[in-house]
Amino acid sequence: PSQVRWLDVNNHGGGYYGIAQDDNADAIIRLPQLANALKRGNNGKKLDLLTFDACLMASTEVAYELRDAAKVMVASEDSSYALGMNYDATLAALAQKPSTDPDDLARDLVLRAQRKGKVVALFTLSAIDLTKAERVSGAVDRLGRSLMAAMPRYGSTIKMSLNAVKAFY
Repeated sequence: PSQVRWLDVNNHGGGYYGIAQDDNADAIIRLPQLANALKRGNNGKKLDLLTFDACLMASTEVAYELRDAAKVMVASEDSSYALGMNYDATLAALAQKPSTDPDDLARDLVLRAQRKGKVVALFTLSAIDLTKAERVSGAVDRLGRSLMAAMPRYGSTIKMSLNAVKAFY
């Protein structure tokens, strides 16, 4: 009875490169293709929730590309494993309270991600408000321009800071 429009994509993720790669390395859904398909499939209306049970999909680039396709995205910036998200617990909670809004549903997915007593399925998982993706993109652009301008004077410090950041693939 819930009115939340939620799509989960469960496959191989490639971050900004795309998702749903099959055995043929060239056969992957590119993010612009996915965004266009989601907008067309919903008559131009945004999904309430878009989840990726796939590796490497929680990035600024992915969020920006899908900003017009969904309101909230849940994804991991790291590798994910076969157990995936803990859907059964979230869906049981949704069945008990069908009026749950998309933000609370996304929060529930993140909080219930780890399956207690079982193998860790996800190392990172986040809920991303896609309505703020353009603002984040602008801030990242400004940061990049500031760092480029500072390189002649502070290049070694910037490089040292970059090397200290945890990398995901």
